[in-house]
Amino acid sequence: MLLLLIAWLSIKSLVQTGNIFSVLPMLLGVALGFGLSAPAWLALLDLVKGSARELQSAAAHWQWRVPPAALPGLVLPSWTVNWTDFSSRGPPTCGCRIACGLVAPAALVPALIWRPRLVVRQIKWELVLLLLVLLLCMIPTAGLFRWSFRWLPFFHLVLAICAAEALHLKPGSPTPATVALALVVLASVAALIFHTTGSDAFPLTWIFIGLAAIWVCLEFFLRSSDSRSWTPAGITFCAFLTTYLCVPTKRWSAALQFFSKTA
Repeated sequence: MLLLLIAWLSIKSLVQTGNIFSVLPMLLGVALGFGLSAPAWLALLDLVKGSARELQSAAAHWQWRVPPAALPGLVLPSWTVNWTDFSSRGPPTCGCRIACGLVAPAALVPALIWRPRLVVRQIKWELVLLLLVLLLCMIPTAGLFRWSFRWLPFFHLVLAICAAEALHLKPGSPTPATVALALVVLASVAALIFHTTGSDAFPLTWIFIGLAAIWVCLEFFLRSSDSRSWTPAGITFCAFLTTYLCVPTKRWSAALQFFSKTA
């Protein structure tokens, strides 16, 4: 993740400034960071040698990839489709691993539909990085990232940045809230049609519909611009809390392990 970020920032700086020395401050910061974290890196490299993870066959690279069919889980975490796990059996897996708090896709999707030129002009670099990381989540990658879902924290970070920029382009607009409600309802109906509701759909789906409806009401009835500016963050927090409380902790075990190791 760090190497990808360094490469992306370097290319962005070179294209925007045309000066090769513009990347030196960033590279200096990276070098200092590596130096300060050297004990952790050395311990990690020492522990990986001869471990069961290193000795696994090349077939492991095809396990735990994010399937395209799981992407509705960005809106509705109870969305359940088959993921290829360590046993390559493809058991039904809920979308809690790609849950992002509802607000981010609801903010980015309408901006890309109704104001695509402005959005692309403002955050084209972030959008390219977002699509690249999403692709890496879905294809086999190398080394310790042979299980591609480990790229998801980076994807969530870039998605949040893109969503924040999209909200900043037209602050106070009720469109993201309305789109959030529409997306949750459509995802719920699609889950019923395609039998992807999973065992965690109730009451999570109804709570998400309620959160989206509350967001719509707040956008229309809150008069204070300061209060409205905090609404997306509040809805995101409530959506994450709802997901955590409604999805059994055993379904979070693998996700929590990989988030903690990545952090």
